[in-house]
Amino acid sequence: MSDITTYIVGEPLPFPAPPSIAPDSPVILTNTYFLDIILYSSQAKADRLMWQRESAQLGLFHRNALPYLLVHFPLSRMTFDCPYNAWRVDATIRQAWFLSGKAMLNLILAQHGTNEFYGLQRHSIPWADQLRQVCEQQMQQYTSVAEVDALGHRLETQVGVAQMWQQKVSVS
Repeated sequence: MSDITTYIVGEPLPFPAPPSIAPDSPVILTNTYFLDIILYSSQAKADRLMWQRESAQLGLFHRNALPYLLVHFPLSRMTFDCPYNAWRVDATIRQAWFLSGKAMLNLILAQHGTNEFYGLQRHSIPWADQLRQVCEQQMQQYTSVAEVDALGHRLETQVGVAQMWQQKVSVS
């Protein structure tokens, strides 16, 4: 049995979309290989063309032990900020993730509402260990999902996506 998940264009992803996901929103799934970032597109046709034309650039921004994974499409001038709340991750997966040295990120494009898979980009992330360190700090400083989410809402009112991209740790 293979450890690699197979995605087929036009078919639903092998895991359900969150019921409350807004159009053009990202979702981060943690696994022991590293992470999947799913971008749920409300305009899959246009976004598929964007993915065919350019590869995403990825970066990490963090402040107060709250990391944001950044996905930037330079030709399209689009940047997505994806807050990472380690408290949302199952404790067993989180522990394996903290101890792993893996750094492969799958960036997935899916159709909003139908959860259909339309594109995949794989990236090796040079800042994977730094993200793990920030998340360990998060687990020590904050005690709940709600506390980290509240911090994230406050931070997002102070720092915009463009500023996060300018101050990012590194780009792959």
